[in-house]
Amino acid sequence: MGAAESLAALIGALSPDEVNIANDVEINVGGNHVDVDDVEGGSVRVGSGDNTHKIEFQEDKVEIYPNELQGEEYALFSQLVRQTKKESGSVDRISEHEEKRALEEANKDVIDETISFFDGLISGHYISLLRSCLYLNQAADRYQTSHDFDVEVEKRELKEKYGYEAYYVANLASSGYFGEGRYFRDLYHRLEEREGNAVIEYKEEFELTIGEELLAVYVSSDDNAEYVKHQFRGRVAKQFRHNPMVDFIDVCGFGEDCENVIEAFIEDIEEEYPSVEYESPDRGQEIVRRIYPGTLRSF
Repeated sequence: MGAAESLAALIGALSPDEVNIANDVEINVGGNHVDVDDVEGGSVRVGSGDNTHKIEFQEDKVEIYPNELQGEEYALFSQLVRQTKKESGSVDRISEHEEKRALEEANKDVIDETISFFDGLISGHYISLLRSCLYLNQAADRYQTSHDFDVEVEKRELKEKYGYEAYYVANLASSGYFGEGRYFRDLYHRLEEREGNAVIEYKEEFELTIGEELLAVYVSSDDNAEYVKHQFRGRVAKQFRHNPMVDFIDVCGFGEDCENVIEAFIEDIEEEYPSVEYESPDRGQEIVRRIYPGTLRSF
């Protein structure tokens, strides 16, 4: 699939109206020109109705607004940008055929069910970010053995679109915190049992948890126990300051290197706070230590 076909796939996801684009039309993405030389005679679809704010067709150019795209639309947009970079020789990625197939084979039912649950509970910004993160998770699972797929590159693209918190939401989504029976769903059910407006309270609690990164600390293979302890202590201090409903902090990582760092961190915490209580939830390949800050006496 070339850049023109990628463009057609993106616009096709936005509208049923069909037009032709000549080869002298400029394609602009957020003010940046995208070189697409082979669009002559290509039949693509034009945004209309509710989607006119996402893509605009003018006499001599097509303007795409990535900040307005959501979910599959943004995934197709990313595919277009990567394809134009690849054709210019600036990036080497998985084949466009494979990427298109990944989008087609994405378990949309699972994604749609998750989005349906949170729609109305969190802002449109977070709904769009969450949907993109869920698509990223499925792509990461599919291409985990591919040298041409770098999940960190994908996260950086989300960060450019949604801001720095995209990293944290992507990690939480990868860990399953938005799934059935997990924290963010249980939080709403707990609020429903209390007096007050559960939706308003949930939105406030959600934004606090995400904004202050209160739920989990993510460990990379480059970290050491001292750095993880510093991050953990910062989360504990924030929990004591804000008094959120979450009463634990998960320390998470993947791989043997991360496991060694986490175990060294736990040893340090146990030595410094002998009263500490923690659990080791079973999450398959993800290493997790769930620590309860309320047991850290003399913190």
